[in-house]
Amino acid sequence: MGRVEAELVSPRRELHRQISAVREELKGEINSVREDVRSLYRMTLSVLIPMWVTPVGAIIGIALTH
Repeated sequence: MGRVEAELVSPRRELHRQISAVREELKGEINSVREDVRSLYRMTLSVLIPMWVTPVGAIIGIALTH
């Protein structure tokens, strides 16, 4: 019975080791994707904010001159 138990424990430990390795790899990938999303978000804001400020400023300038 002890031999059968030992044969079951070894593959189980290997499986847990592999699962831990995959989790660590996924953490790195997820962090990389998060950084990419943050970068794209900042870039989008840097384009959209001036795009909206310019016409609003023009409308306010026109309204104030009349």
